[in-house]
Amino acid sequence: MPPVHGIGLARRVLRLAAAPAYERRLRRRLRREGVVRAVAARDTAALFAWLADALSFQGVANAVAAGYLARHGSVTLDDLGRALAPDPPPCPRLASVEALRGCGYRKLARTCAEPGLLPACPPARCRATRSATVA
Repeated sequence: MPPVHGIGLARRVLRLAAAPAYERRLRRRLRREGVVRAVAARDTAALFAWLADALSFQGVANAVAAGYLARHGSVTLDDLGRALAPDPPPCPRLASVEALRGCGYRKLARTCAEPGLLPACPPARCRATRSATVA
């Protein structure tokens, strides 16, 4: 079987699992939200902004997520870059994806695997961090 690229795979899954009009609605929505243009332009910052906003709506009511974003804004690619720019990072767990494993950050409990470093932790200090847990 020849390799299937991401778009081809997505189309196959949609055709098998979704209503026939779903792909058309999804394409319209992605165009309206600027995702198609951002992909064509290879605009990483725009794609990150779209994804950060979209992920903010996962696991909570839309009204709650929209209210949170209205009050706090969403994290941007520049925010992330500035937070991770210090060399060395404020916490050794931020040095790589592998090092992040076992971070154990718990937003509500205000704890992690390196509690002495928590005041300087970029995920903990991010005003738009809504997630409760990191690795």
